[in-house]
Amino acid sequence: MARNKQALRRTAQATADGYENFIARVGMQTPNQHSASTYRANFTSRNRMLVEWSYRSSWIIGEAVDAIPDDMTRKGIRITSEIDAKDRGILESQLDELQIWDALNDVLKWSRLYGGAVGFIMIEGQAPMTPLRPETIGKGKFKGILPLDRWMIDPVLTRRIKDMGPDLGKPEFYDVVTTATGIPAWRIHHSRLIRFDGVTLPFQQKMTENEWGMSVVERIWDRLTAFDSATVGAAQLVYKAHLRTYSVEKLSQ
Repeated sequence: MARNKQALRRTAQATADGYENFIARVGMQTPNQHSASTYRANFTSRNRMLVEWSYRSSWIIGEAVDAIPDDMTRKGIRITSEIDAKDRGILESQLDELQIWDALNDVLKWSRLYGGAVGFIMIEGQAPMTPLRPETIGKGKFKGILPLDRWMIDPVLTRRIKDMGPDLGKPEFYDVVTTATGIPAWRIHHSRLIRFDGVTLPFQQKMTENEWGMSVVERIWDRLTAFDSATVGAAQLVYKAHLRTYSVEKLSQ
């Protein structure tokens, strides 16, 4: 009886889900070309110059980056609150004079192109590294928004926001690293920045990108190069689409 019970005991067997046909070599676990397929990161977002060249040269990438920001900022906003019509006109004219919509458009575009960008809220007479308090902003002190892409500013990863809320764990300060344009080497408090990430990433992948997101170009890169290769190859055939003859003496004999 004990032997029968031991015979009935089942041992764990390694299994794999999915359809397979070993005779026809069909399925992911059989020896065929498809079973060797996999996915690897191409890290296109880290190659700044390649991303910039593709943005300048490819109309598809240009549209992928520009379409949404242009649509968001083309007409600005419509103020519907019950404020005086004169005050509404002054506010709208100030938005145009300070080029707020153009600046936000650039921040959104560069966040999608590079994977991250910020808009620095410029307040005259205030230190950038101090927290922004709206009640301390004097009349005429707001000077606009300065777009800074991820390659122009670095998050300070040793200082984190510890207050409970949506910003918990994010960098408290950012350092300006591109000073050749005349921008001082400021350390800026996060409250003075409007931050946008391109494609948000899970935690471990975000760490590899200096805590920025991913460029929208990266996901479509392989399909785009395949498309361009096919269209350019087809165009090349046009130059070869002419009649060529080759004669061999006494070939018909």
